[in-house]
Amino acid sequence: MADADRSVNMARRAFFLVLFSTCATSTSSLFIRFSTCPSMVLVAYRNVIAALLLLPLILTKYRREMASLDRKTVLVSMAAGICFAVHLTLYFTAIHNTTIAATLVLTGMEVIVVALFLFFTGQERYSAAGWAGIMITLAGGVLVSAAGGGEGSMTLFGNLMAAASSLFIAAWTLISNRVRKKISNIPHVFIAFLTAGVFLCLFVPAGGTPLFGYGSVNYLCAFMMAIVSSLLSHAVFTWSFKYISPTLVSLMKLSTPVWGALWAVLLFAEVPLWNQAVGGIIVTAGIVLYLRKKNKQ
Repeated sequence: MADADRSVNMARRAFFLVLFSTCATSTSSLFIRFSTCPSMVLVAYRNVIAALLLLPLILTKYRREMASLDRKTVLVSMAAGICFAVHLTLYFTAIHNTTIAATLVLTGMEVIVVALFLFFTGQERYSAAGWAGIMITLAGGVLVSAAGGGEGSMTLFGNLMAAASSLFIAAWTLISNRVRKKISNIPHVFIAFLTAGVFLCLFVPAGGTPLFGYGSVNYLCAFMMAIVSSLLSHAVFTWSFKYISPTLVSLMKLSTPVWGALWAVLLFAEVPLWNQAVGGIIVTAGIVLYLRKKNKQ
């Protein structure tokens, strides 16, 4: 009975921490706005800095666990890091080649990929109402993101990049969910962030873009993104997989544009459009329906 109560309490705590993290990750656009270096350079900095910030914990609290990790587990965490790096590469490529609205909507397909994979591999079951909650939340995300009208140029290439990015962030979620059953969260995200950072530091110069020479403001923006977007967001998402469904986490990420609209109101006095307000209500309703009706009756 005590174990059951603890499990419920941890699931509840994980839910609210993920909710906080979706709010935190929505601020990343603010740091991107203030940065002046190429987006992928910023992402490379962010991942390397996130790994360096975790290094003191790795060398102290998790030193023995890191030393005891088998090669397969390390390779799986590295694979998650590569997926994360490729996702970010495709995501920013999509933003530069199609509208932000289309990018957000297509990347949000992650929840469908995760839900279908877990369903067909027998790891999770959903009632009809649970599936309805997923689709309603996705529809709300589409409605909120429809505010992006005239940004960028709509191209097939950009849309394909955004759709591909959803596959790689779904792979990151599914691999992280698997590896978290074997190791603690901090060693996993350390290996993953470090791998992503090193991968991008090699990939960016190979594409002809210098890694350095962009000024201190970009290091500051990368540092803040490492804390907010990596440690307080994605690291919390992977930690939560031990207590709540990866499908729920992916579903809750669809609330990120809602938080973004709220930040626009608070910081820039931008009045939200009708679709942002209505879409936010729909996203909330879909998540509530999923939580109440997830399991097959």
